Amino acid sequence: MAVIGVISSSVTFSTLYLYSGELFPTVVRNSAMGIASMFARIGSMGAPFIATLGIYAEYYPPLIFGGLSMCGALLFLLLPETIGKQLPDTIEDGEKYFK
Repeated sequence: MAVIGVISSSVTFSTLYLYSGELFPTVVRNSAMGIASMFARIGSMGAPFIATLGIYAEYYPPLIFGGLSMCGALLFLLLPETIGKQLPDTIEDGEKYFK
């Protein structure tokens, strides 16, 4: 299970850059990618602190990591499909894209 978790996190991290680049309009893509990367780094910084919660109860770290992973997977289902669609170039195109 640990190996599957490590492989899944590696795949997810690289997919962040691919999918985020498609979602955001061209004019704000650099800023949006920076913000997405920042949140990924915040998660990386918090992981050691969550891992130390095992001192209090053995099931806390897997519960938190697994719960957050499941929440992320469920939220991913809300994202639109981009295959075969014209990607947004402006903010207005981005707003129309999600309607």
